[in-house]
Amino acid sequence: MECDDDHDGVEYLTKFVPLESDEHVLSDVHINCSSAGGGTNSENVISRFVFTVPNGIRSYNHLDKPTQSASCFDGKSTTDTDDEEDSRVERRDLRREVILIEHTMATVLEDVGTQVWRGALYLCDFILGNSILFAGQTVLELGAGVGLVSALLNYIGSSRTFCTDHSTKALTFCQGNIIRNQFVCLTTKSSAELGPGDAVSVRCLDWFDKSFPKINAAVISPFSWAADDIDVLRRGFVVVAADVIYSDDLTDAFLTTLLRLSEQFRLTVVAYVALEKRLNFTLEDLAVCSPPYRYFQRKLCELSQTIEASTRALLMSERLPDNFPQCFQYERVPELEVWKITATINLN
Repeated sequence: MECDDDHDGVEYLTKFVPLESDEHVLSDVHINCSSAGGGTNSENVISRFVFTVPNGIRSYNHLDKPTQSASCFDGKSTTDTDDEEDSRVERRDLRREVILIEHTMATVLEDVGTQVWRGALYLCDFILGNSILFAGQTVLELGAGVGLVSALLNYIGSSRTFCTDHSTKALTFCQGNIIRNQFVCLTTKSSAELGPGDAVSVRCLDWFDKSFPKINAAVISPFSWAADDIDVLRRGFVVVAADVIYSDDLTDAFLTTLLRLSEQFRLTVVAYVALEKRLNFTLEDLAVCSPPYRYFQRKLCELSQTIEASTRALLMSERLPDNFPQCFQYERVPELEVWKITATINLN
């Protein structure tokens, strides 16, 4: 990428003041979703995330009625209205699906991963519009939150999906949502027994833990890594992440994780990252800007010019065009972006 000191269109004059730890934040994406009932406790809800399946995408979930579409739509066709011709046109060729996701509503900043954010839906659209990049591939999702993206990856036929987060609360949501959508979580099958779309493995991955991918045999958890998991990753994988750029510390940890993955596995690691620029008006300079986004760009610029000392890896990045169709129901605002970030190990 080209380094631009004024990429977001405003001069960056003030230091960003983050939310306090006890302040609550609320995602609004559930507004476009119908409810599927209450969650496993009174604080959670289950929402239906409806999407249109593009032509050419085959589902590998081995169900008579893929995901939950029959219960949501009852096989009804879509009726469109052409205002100019004042005519009604029925389109029966659209395939529509719905993924059921349990999530929380308003949370403190520490638990924002248990909500669903617009960037995740934007990333899902990107995956559906570019399924050739993910079908038949091993995919590692970083900062999975409640598992929506991983569930979709399994739907389109990724050969193995590792759904990761650092929070036990988030990982519990992920495991429940994978099961809720009748996708197969890896429990008793070995890698040799897995078919397309058969495996979503929910695993703990802390970006601040520099020991990964070493396995700590003393830690026993449903979300622990197994030697077989690491063997799968060594053969190559694609990274996806959504809504992980909102804190400078997390941005540093995320980008460092990409570099470390490239160095540890001695692979070129390609990541597709969806984000939403969150704009803030500051009284000091009377301007609107997005400090977390600006910091993200600055770090990409720095890491593209210098080989990172501890990992011996280099980052290259580019913002991808918004030329893929909208399949999920949400407001696609101009602040949504997808970036391709490539971490390359320096073997010299």
